[in-house]
Amino acid sequence: MPSASSRDAIPVPADVRTLLIFGGSFDPPHLAHVTLSIAARDALGLDWLLVIPAGRSPFKSNAPIANDSHRVSMLERAFSDDARSSVSTIELGTETGERPPSYTVDTLRRLRDALPGVSMRLLIGADQALSFHRWREFEAIISLAEPAVMPRPGDAEDPTRFEQEMLAHWSPEEAARWRQRLLGVPTLDVSATAIREAFAGRGDRGVLDRSLDPRVLAYIREHGVYDRPCD
Repeated sequence: MPSASSRDAIPVPADVRTLLIFGGSFDPPHLAHVTLSIAARDALGLDWLLVIPAGRSPFKSNAPIANDSHRVSMLERAFSDDARSSVSTIELGTETGERPPSYTVDTLRRLRDALPGVSMRLLIGADQALSFHRWREFEAIISLAEPAVMPRPGDAEDPTRFEQEMLAHWSPEEAARWRQRLLGVPTLDVSATAIREAFAGRGDRGVLDRSLDPRVLAYIREHGVYDRPCD
């Protein structure tokens, strides 16, 4: 990963004009996170990919198993071969103890203030899109960074399925717009939960070699990131 301008927790080079934002727990970051987000950035023709590990999702009751430092280190290794991406700690604090939820709209406003003149898109999965009406200030999110949606297996063959599902909470015009946001990128069926269960001695341990960058796997083993029992 190249050295980027030091904008505190937002390492984006000064010459970047278009940005894809990709947030998540990344507990741990797996090959689908890397492959699909890079493919999405390139399909959209954007300059840069900013990966943001979440402090705590408002839709998840439990904090990530891996601590902030480990998640950042794993992400830096996972994306180290890509010359147009960086990892942001904008949602991570230095305080200990319980952290309030991280809301996407707040993060996007901070990014807008820090990166004036940069056009932003927000990368989400199709399942996230289906619950997007529950996100805090979802209309403001769309205004700040229009979503780009990664498809599920089968969406490419039948994109009308996704549009029909969106009709449960959106008007026909809005559902059609959501269908237009569906990206034509490949799908990969990789589960972070299955990876954590493999580390805990449950499930198929072969998933570790299939789903993790060797550098990420080596880091996890070296630091015993998932040695404690997982939920």
